[in-house]
Amino acid sequence: MRNILFVIIILFSMTMNAQDDYVYFDLSEASKNPLNVIHLNLHNKELKNFPEIISRFKNLKSIDLSENYITVIPDWFYNLVNIEYIEFSMNNIVSISPSISNFKNLKELNLAGNKVQTLPLSLKNCKNLIKIDLAGNNLNFTPAFELPKSIKYISLSNCNLQKIPDFVFKLDSVKELLLNNNKINYIQKDIEKLLFLEKFYVHENNISKISPEIGKLLNLKELFLNGNKLMSIPSSISNLNNLEKLYIYQNNLSYLPPEIINIKNLKLLIISDNNIEKTDIIMIINRLPQCKVIY
Repeated sequence: MRNILFVIIILFSMTMNAQDDYVYFDLSEASKNPLNVIHLNLHNKELKNFPEIISRFKNLKSIDLSENYITVIPDWFYNLVNIEYIEFSMNNIVSISPSISNFKNLKELNLAGNKVQTLPLSLKNCKNLIKIDLAGNNLNFTPAFELPKSIKYISLSNCNLQKIPDFVFKLDSVKELLLNNNKINYIQKDIEKLLFLEKFYVHENNISKISPEIGKLLNLKELFLNGNKLMSIPSSISNLNNLEKLYIYQNNLSYLPPEIINIKNLKLLIISDNNIEKTDIIMIINRLPQCKVIY
């Protein structure tokens, strides 16, 4: 009897897990059992409006409405409090309601490629948010704006930024920071606060100055500085013992700090389209035999 009961429990558990993993790609199918809808993918369905039937999916955890033509997120959507993953990239969304703080379990939010200009202050109350992608929005941040400290990945690529926003330096758990394709002029001293940063993308900006404090990012593995206006690199970069990839091509560099040879874990160094002397390049190649140098 116990064995039979055990088998029933296992089968029930397997059924529930299968249900949790099932992704609905069709609204007509999903509407037949609205409370069973956990994952919904309506990617590239040419939707112009947010389907109202979704309001019945009370157990919804992940939703993908990317690459549609949606402009407005209805108020009722913020009542689906079990939401963990939101993928709304490549739409025409113009605003996010302060009610987004209802999503206490939200882990990932993708709003890339929309028309959002401001974000609600209440977003900082999404304490479980780990990943946020805001790329391609023309964003303006007030001094009071903050994101939850739980953030480990943030993309602010192509957001028409003139400087690195102050709130970024409060994300002391962030591991991956994308600020490429903006109009940023310099990397300020506060960069030292991002001690857990592993990947830093600031390529294709107008950067002409980097604070020496960048040398305190001891966990940094990949640094993208290509396509800027740098004439020099701070010697403190030699402190980045875990750095594996350094992209500094397409700048105005005539030399590299000799201390660069102390980065013993460096595996890839791209320095093409600069004005660095061939003798200096050869010296680096000889002193860093484990590193592939592209010049």
